[in-house]
Amino acid sequence: RAPVFSRIAAGLIDLLVIAFASSPFAAIIELTNGNWADERVLASMAGILVIIMFLYLTTSTALAGRTWGMSLVSLRAVDVDTGLPPTTKQSVTRAVAYMISLATLGFGILYALFDAEGRAAHDHLSGTAVVRE
Repeated sequence: RAPVFSRIAAGLIDLLVIAFASSPFAAIIELTNGNWADERVLASMAGILVIIMFLYLTTSTALAGRTWGMSLVSLRAVDVDTGLPPTTKQSVTRAVAYMISLATLGFGILYALFDAEGRAAHDHLSGTAVVRE
């Protein structure tokens, strides 16, 4: 099992990676005299963030079994039944459930603090677990 605080550190690193990947789009909006008070501009940037986050989480988990943040703290996502890297379906489910957990102020992530196995809501929903390498 992966320690919860290592998972939190990995998640924060991943959020920085996503922010960095999204920054060119924010710069384009700013350089084209984007009005950040306009709801359409904010909705566009939120949509860009959601797409980048989904693609980053899904592809990195499906291809490598871990994100960059997980790699830096020596963690890996595995199928809870087989111990193998997650399938594409599990990676998609995991990414969507993780994003919903973040949108609900992290309640799905904080669930790991109270779970006997230390698994978060997105782990349970996707049939995965995070282990230390």
